[in-house]
Amino acid sequence: MKKMKHVLAMTAVAGAVFTSSIPLSPVHAEETELPPLYDDVKFVPFTDVTERYLDAVHFLYTTGISYGFNQTKFGVSQPLKRVDAAVLIGKYIAVDAEYPNPKKAPFNDVPTRAMKTISALYEAKIVGGKTSTSFGSNLTITRGEAAIILSKAINKAFPQTTEGASFSDIPADKGYMPVEKSDKFTDVTGRYVDAVHHLFDAGIVQGKTETKFGVYDPLTRGELAIMIYRAFKHENELAPKPEMPVVELPATQDGLTIDIDKKSYSTSDKEAIVEITNKGETTYYFGSKFTVEKKVDGRWKEVPYSKDIAFPLVINELAPEKTYKQGITFSTFESKIDKGQYRVVQTFGKNTEGENFALAIPFEVTE
Repeated sequence: MKKMKHVLAMTAVAGAVFTSSIPLSPVHAEETELPPLYDDVKFVPFTDVTERYLDAVHFLYTTGISYGFNQTKFGVSQPLKRVDAAVLIGKYIAVDAEYPNPKKAPFNDVPTRAMKTISALYEAKIVGGKTSTSFGSNLTITRGEAAIILSKAINKAFPQTTEGASFSDIPADKGYMPVEKSDKFTDVTGRYVDAVHHLFDAGIVQGKTETKFGVYDPLTRGELAIMIYRAFKHENELAPKPEMPVVELPATQDGLTIDIDKKSYSTSDKEAIVEITNKGETTYYFGSKFTVEKKVDGRWKEVPYSKDIAFPLVINELAPEKTYKQGITFSTFESKIDKGQYRVVQTFGKNTEGENFALAIPFEVTE
């Protein structure tokens, strides 16, 4: 059995917020009594999600990209309509944020619920219509069509991952089928070649067989979930790690304080306990991930967590006179926590959409 991507198990101590991978926003510290998450445990409410799809469906569900076909079924084996596939891809790249007020697309068959996203994708030149006035919303999308849309979406949203790639903007109904063929799959020709090659080389798609991509086969909901999840992992692996100059961050601001159980740890220690205390007059919000940075050559460099670690997409709420504690397990990082100067950083906001500020607590690791 393959090793599943882990959801980080948060160490719960007195006063802690227990968080779940269910996308709740916000989580109330004084009310929530959910059990902690453990390694190799992922929660999705769907009875049709097998191990093959679990990582991908969990990613789409916890990020709010898709909440399933209904409350109990994700519909992993069901074919996708063109409109639904486009909306899922649009949500993944947050196209509505890039194009918040797009000109209405010229299609008369797009449902109201999807019009803004389809219009944004159309303005971004990520999708075209089956005709000049029809998107083909209710038609089943093929694996080849989905490859083109996802390739264009990745190229638009994450250009650093697709340098040198080129994708045709000619819509499917124009019949553009030049003679070039794929050197990987015998059924991939013409406008599908660039897209399928790019996604295949990045490990985002595979063929139906060693010689057939299945370019004209219907795409299922589960297959698209896997494609989007692999695209996320690919982009995340290629993204440059941030390097920050040494900027001293306070440990206290506006009545909110971040602290740590020890100022010095040895390489044999297993975890640090971070404590946040709210002595202010307002409620603060923050995420489940605490960033650990190491000072290297006069700069702060983020210490990456292991690629097998995921964080619940939740917003923690800390009311006045409340305390939150969370364990940071050193073994969850990509490399060993060795000797050096470190700090734990967390970002806070006074409401879920307001301005944020960061607090940091330093510590050291000795031999």
